[in-house]
Amino acid sequence: MVYYSIQPQQIALLIGSLLTTLFIYIYILIHRETYAHLSDSIGLFVILAIPLYYSQKINGNNKG
Repeated sequence: MVYYSIQPQQIALLIGSLLTTLFIYIYILIHRETYAHLSDSIGLFVILAIPLYYSQKINGNNKG
């Protein structure tokens, strides 16, 4: 089993950086109308790939 010791400051920095990245991505997406669909598809793929990558080691059938 993997245990993480994350401090509240680290959680706040992580959430803040994720929100900042998301807002920058949305800002760029709004101002680039020409490549909006392409960048939206790539961004959505990356946003979905990150949680899937980190959650692949979660065992839902752990009975111990």
